[in-house]
Amino acid sequence: MDARAGAELTSDAGPPSTADALLRRECDRVYVADVEWRPGAVRSRRLLPWQFVVEARAYRVSETREEMTTTTIASNNEEQTTVACEKWVLPTRDFEGAWESLEFDDDGVKSRLLAYASTALIFSKSGVRQNVVAWNRVVLLHGPPGTGKTTLCKALAQMLSIKFSDVFDESFLIEVNAHSLFASVYSESPKQVHRVFKQIRELAENGNALVFVLIDEVESVAAARTSAMSANEPSDTIRVVNALLTQIDALKSKPNVIVLTTSNLTQAIDLAFVDRADIKCFIGPPGFNARYNILRSCVQELIDRRLLHGAAPVDLDDCTASNCPTSLALRTAVQATDGFSGRTLRKLPFLTYSSVGSGAQCSVQTFLRALTVQAKSELNDRLQLKRT
Repeated sequence: MDARAGAELTSDAGPPSTADALLRRECDRVYVADVEWRPGAVRSRRLLPWQFVVEARAYRVSETREEMTTTTIASNNEEQTTVACEKWVLPTRDFEGAWESLEFDDDGVKSRLLAYASTALIFSKSGVRQNVVAWNRVVLLHGPPGTGKTTLCKALAQMLSIKFSDVFDESFLIEVNAHSLFASVYSESPKQVHRVFKQIRELAENGNALVFVLIDEVESVAAARTSAMSANEPSDTIRVVNALLTQIDALKSKPNVIVLTTSNLTQAIDLAFVDRADIKCFIGPPGFNARYNILRSCVQELIDRRLLHGAAPVDLDDCTASNCPTSLALRTAVQATDGFSGRTLRKLPFLTYSSVGSGAQCSVQTFLRALTVQAKSELNDRLQLKRT
């Protein structure tokens, strides 16, 4: 088993070296980002020091984030500048902590995505012939809104930029604004797709740069052509899909590029695009365990920031009536959040804290009782919306 940590670990034995002193001065945090089990290994919750190997990575976060623009022809035949993409230099401070914050019922979803993307890069770097072993380096995450698909894509890119920092000199994430690919002038949209992906290919020309391309809500640009034709949609819609598929195929020649996409409406995506995705992963609403862990992390954050006082809820497996009443109170609150998305769950603590009065520090028990009330209120508000 390999435990991947976010920074190098140092020893207390002997006088600190220059490297140790630098690390102690510069290191912001040390965390376990992923656990990789060997096939057939017995998965124990606790391991002795000689039963695992630590693979550590030290990295600096970047603050660089910029817009990528293109020039299109407007309806008045004048040139206009469009913000087509956002570009982050990875690893970025914007995505710090995102990987650990994601909770899913399937504990292996993050590990599987990390293993898939790692394998795709290893195959590409090793020169495996794609006409013999086929892979496209395209990921499709699908599911209802608010389940963490976009965050997972960004966190995955962040993790891979750190993991492969000894292979690539630099890493970038390009988030394509799907709506910017549609121009106001007829026949201009396919050209816009070409312009955007030309910039991406130019960035990927540097083989020492790892490039991630994120297309959020891909159904808006990769709509099913059969539906468009049957509904007499403008031919530009069909041309955009054709252009997108062509550009994604062109990226196959770039071994340092991974395309990450998300969708809330998979039935609306063109089948040719779906077929190009190596991995199609469903990200659904969190179940009880995931909801418990999400809210528990929120409570812990408020305790760490001294906004709450009292005992923190413990791990769900360790929760009994005798050892942690706050954990039982949290379980009660979690039961009232059935069907909530991860996005909604992470808003609840803020709304709860504002309802109990944010002027003074609040006890954990009082907060958790209010959290249950707030969850029921949120559910009632949703029912009212459906009736109107």
